[in-house]
Amino acid sequence: MQVNKNYTNYKEEFERIYNDKILASLLSIEKERQEKLVSMIFNECLILILFAGSLFLFVNIILYLQPIICAFCFLIVLFIFVLLCVYPSCKNYAFANKLKSMYLAKILNIIGKFEYGTRETHIPIETIKKSGLFTGGTEVIYDDCFSGNYKGVDLKINEINLSAPQNANAKGALPFKIFRGVIINMAFNKTIKSNTLVYSKEDIHVKGWRLRYMLSAIIALCIVCFVLKVAGIIMSSPEFYAVLILVLLILAYSYITLAWAFKEKLKNVNGLNELKLEDTEFNKRYSAFSSDQVEGRYLITPAFMERFKNIQTAFGTKQVKCSFFDNSLMLAISTGKNVFELGNLYTPLNTTKHMDEFFDELLSILVLVDHFKLNESTKL
Repeated sequence: MQVNKNYTNYKEEFERIYNDKILASLLSIEKERQEKLVSMIFNECLILILFAGSLFLFVNIILYLQPIICAFCFLIVLFIFVLLCVYPSCKNYAFANKLKSMYLAKILNIIGKFEYGTRETHIPIETIKKSGLFTGGTEVIYDDCFSGNYKGVDLKINEINLSAPQNANAKGALPFKIFRGVIINMAFNKTIKSNTLVYSKEDIHVKGWRLRYMLSAIIALCIVCFVLKVAGIIMSSPEFYAVLILVLLILAYSYITLAWAFKEKLKNVNGLNELKLEDTEFNKRYSAFSSDQVEGRYLITPAFMERFKNIQTAFGTKQVKCSFFDNSLMLAISTGKNVFELGNLYTPLNTTKHMDEFFDELLSILVLVDHFKLNESTKL
């Protein structure tokens, strides 16, 4: 009931500020959005024509050119195809980020005092490591970051890419993606003596990674074999086997890196004791671990479980995890989409579609502050 009351109050305040301070400005940006959309579509059509023409020429002249030239032409066609695919998303991403830089701070100030895009808004890598949610992450790239205070509680919300080489001491080692998504760190004004972790089953078992890995490997091998075939390197030649072995070694290296990180993650989790909770539906979707069974059960209540599931729904992902540690709560939401989006090239800005989605994402986080009463300095 309290959550619904807060939601109504925030929603009313949001709509008031949106109508008074943001909507008029967005209408001027709407014209720019339309111009950028038309320009993007026009350029995309040019790239499509270029791709179709180059593909037509390639198919018709492949029998009349030297094999090495054919292979070079194929790479050009492939490059144009990639450009055709990524150009719209790049233009849309740039426009969406521009809207964030212009309006995100204003919208966040509805619920508290927030700042956006400064170095102080970053969650330090040391804190990320200390949470226990990630194993092996040594390099972090920050994207959209904001921090502020809600009901006396300090919050930091970062979009990040976390990666690490297989061997941190090896110079030039290939990076391995540990995590891409949103992390939220909020301070507890209470004492947390243990470390308690909650993982979605999708995340802890890394479901889907091996399937995507195999598909990527097959596609890569098909492309390499096609280029080699066009170049005239026959299947029985030493050159073909040398290149094929090189590709297989690269794929094996990637697979070993994945298996290593997966093993280390399980080792880290197994250092804690698993919590068996009363909610059977929650146990099917999530795994909980804690170094203190009593405190872990105190933290992971049925009300918390419901709010935790709401976060997964709001962000549209199956990979969510959190950690109670060092008098803090950190959430990690793995998602490939541009979260906290205020608009994009494809949707008119005089509607509240993206604003409503942004508000739902943010509210799913704020209700945890209300749930734990983090602004109250009482011990657990």
